[in-house]
Amino acid sequence: GLFPHDILSAEFPGYNGRLQPKDGTIAEYLRADGYSTYALGKWHLTPDAEITDLGPFDRWPSGKGFDHFFGFLGGAEDQYTTRLVEDNQSVKPDGRHLNAQLVDKAISYIDRQEKIAPDRPFFLYLAPGAGHSPHQVDQPWLDKFKGKYDAGWDVFGEEIFARQKKLGLIPADAVLPERDERVPAWNTLTPDQKRVYARFMEGYAAFLSYTDWEIGRLVTHLKETKQLENTAFFVIIGDNGGSKEGGPNGSLRPEFSGVKAVQEQLKELVERIDEIGTAKTYSNYPIGWAQATNTPFRKWKSDASTEGGTRNPLIVSWPKGLKPGVRTQYGHVIDLLPTTLEITGAPSPTDVRGVKQTDIQGTSLA
Repeated sequence: GLFPHDILSAEFPGYNGRLQPKDGTIAEYLRADGYSTYALGKWHLTPDAEITDLGPFDRWPSGKGFDHFFGFLGGAEDQYTTRLVEDNQSVKPDGRHLNAQLVDKAISYIDRQEKIAPDRPFFLYLAPGAGHSPHQVDQPWLDKFKGKYDAGWDVFGEEIFARQKKLGLIPADAVLPERDERVPAWNTLTPDQKRVYARFMEGYAAFLSYTDWEIGRLVTHLKETKQLENTAFFVIIGDNGGSKEGGPNGSLRPEFSGVKAVQEQLKELVERIDEIGTAKTYSNYPIGWAQATNTPFRKWKSDASTEGGTRNPLIVSWPKGLKPGVRTQYGHVIDLLPTTLEITGAPSPTDVRGVKQTDIQGTSLA
């Protein structure tokens, strides 16, 4: 299918639907400074017309500075039957959850480099499918969260808000925003609605928790191979707030949930409740959970008029160069390129493959 970036490619700065050679990537800049560069997981930067194995590969990871790539080129993928690409060709998934395959491949890249060129630094970009829909995970992870969200999204949001105050993340006198008019009060829902909606949140939480565990497996490997101290991690929690795309009931399909009447859809969800969050469905939670997970902010992905649609946490870990603590100033995703160049000491090239580069925008957070 066509995505907006294929259709609406008007020539506005930064919004022409095509990565431009004059705007080099962080991988191109670091590779020019002697780094090995690896990309894993979601890419979603290649126009749909260019994603066959015949290319062109200019806007694949290999054409944008990455030595190796293992992941998917689209915006969302089934976590078990993923349309996988390795370097410049399609490959078959092995049937396991995509997270496991991504982290195994990341570890193999690091180990191969350590064996061949242990003194060469590496840059590794890992973009798992989580927590984008579909929310899919192995059953043992779902079992861990059974019953955890039965109290509903109103209580959940209030608990998050209280915890944020206790941790000093928000002011003590902050006021929780009112429930959005599109979200019903949990105590007004029918028993069937409560059961189904709680199950959707269990699926999301299990998916996110499992992803966190897999990232931990990568961290543990770096620790065991004595590379952790000199590795800087930048963990960006998404590129938007929680998603409203599941609609009022949640959804089991890739398309938005508005395809069926709300009551007809709810009947199907009740019948298939045990499949929510598993490999059998393409799950996405209801809009009420998008509001709760964006606490303390208002709204969600696609309604970017408030911080709930745009603001995300950034976790930075660099044992050798950074003391732990909460930083309260704003940063922006464009700040990560100048930050990386500063902490690595890599220069900002004036040209990449003979193409003069535009000035770097953003401010180093270092």
